[in-house]
Amino acid sequence: MKRMLISTSVAITAAAVALFSTSLPAAAKASSWNECGYRNVCTYYSANGGGRPARKSEGNLGRHSGVRSIFNNGSPGGWDHIKLTYEYRAGGEVHRAVRCIHQGEKKNIVVPGGGPVEVISAIWVSPWTAPCNG
Repeated sequence: MKRMLISTSVAITAAAVALFSTSLPAAAKASSWNECGYRNVCTYYSANGGGRPARKSEGNLGRHSGVRSIFNNGSPGGWDHIKLTYEYRAGGEVHRAVRCIHQGEKKNIVVPGGGPVEVISAIWVSPWTAPCNG
């Protein structure tokens, strides 16, 4: 009888662990745009700011890969835009792109083939700096 109680207890514990461990990844993938502090630029490994930020900084960001989204949470006025330079593979070739991320903008980085990008740089610039000026 004692063995049956121990076996039942172990089975219940294992079931509880399985139940809670399967719910954790869903919570971990919740959108985390709000984890990007004020005056920061943040990049994410998932679309729509999912998961924790890959990188976040009040300064410029350097090279890092696997990025799918970005949030410019900079303060308005002055150098509040991000000049984002990134590379991606499509059709067996590496392509480079430059785009402006405006202050307050939350953006998925969508490329042909749907893969992630490698950020070359994310630099704070004024709204009058190319490519942000037009």
